[in-house]
Amino acid sequence: PVGAWGGGGGGSHNVLMSLSEGGIQHLLAGARANLGVSKGRYMFEVKIIEHVSTSDQKGSVGPKFALSLGFGTADSSLFVGDTEDSIGFDTTGFLVHNKARTRIPNRVAQAHGSVLAVVLNLEAGHENCNTVSLFSDGVRLCQPQALPDALKGKALFPMVTYRNATIHVNCGPMPMAPLPF
Repeated sequence: PVGAWGGGGGGSHNVLMSLSEGGIQHLLAGARANLGVSKGRYMFEVKIIEHVSTSDQKGSVGPKFALSLGFGTADSSLFVGDTEDSIGFDTTGFLVHNKARTRIPNRVAQAHGSVLAVVLNLEAGHENCNTVSLFSDGVRLCQPQALPDALKGKALFPMVTYRNATIHVNCGPMPMAPLPF
C-alpha cells in the first residue's frame, strides 16, 4: 500500500509531529494508515526525526518521548496495543497487546535518525505466518512474535502512537533501512 498515509512512500508527505505546547504535551497522538493488509508479507518503517524536550511553567521536565508502532484493525483504538484489536512494539522494549506488555530481548533505538520497522507476515504456508517482528536500523530485535487469535484473518492497518516527537512514516516500496532478507 504505497501512499497509505496520504502521500508517496517517501518525501515529506508522511511526516507526523505531535503538539507539545502547554498541557497538550502530556497527550499521545495516533495515526493509522488508510489501507490494510490481509495476506502476504508487509513492512512499514518509522524514522525518528526529533524528540521534543518539554517543561511546564515551573521549569520541571515534562513527559518524555514515546513511540509505539504496529498493526491494528480498522476499528481499533489509535493507541497501539491498548486493546485486543491491535499489537505492536514500543521504544521501551516491549511487545504490547491488549495492555499486556512482554519484554523483547534487545534494546530499541531511540536516537534521532533511527529507523524502526515492523514486519507483518501473513504469507500462507510460511514458517512465520501470522507473526510480527521488530527491526532497528535493519537489525532484527526479536524473533517473530505470534499474532493473537483476535487479529488472525482480519485486515490489519499500520499504526503509530507517539508523544513529543516528529517522525517520518515510510510505507513505500523502498526501505529507508534495508532488512537482512
